[in-house]
Amino acid sequence: MGYFPIGITETIKALALTATLFLGPLFEAGIVEGGWRRWLRLEDVYTVLRSWMGWRNFVTVCPPTVIDTKY
Repeated sequence: MGYFPIGITETIKALALTATLFLGPLFEAGIVEGGWRRWLRLEDVYTVLRSWMGWRNFVTVCPPTVIDTKY
């Protein structure tokens, strides 16, 4: 799959394959192991955000020292 000429069918096939490969673990965790109940109650989100690592990874975008206003 290259940039030019644009292959619509190849793009759709690649996206379908990627979506199918991601659905396997989601199906296992959500349906087979019964994790969908936790997903509806957002338990995992609250658990992650209660820890310092979760706060750092999801809430803090970047440290203020990285932002440079001088060009």
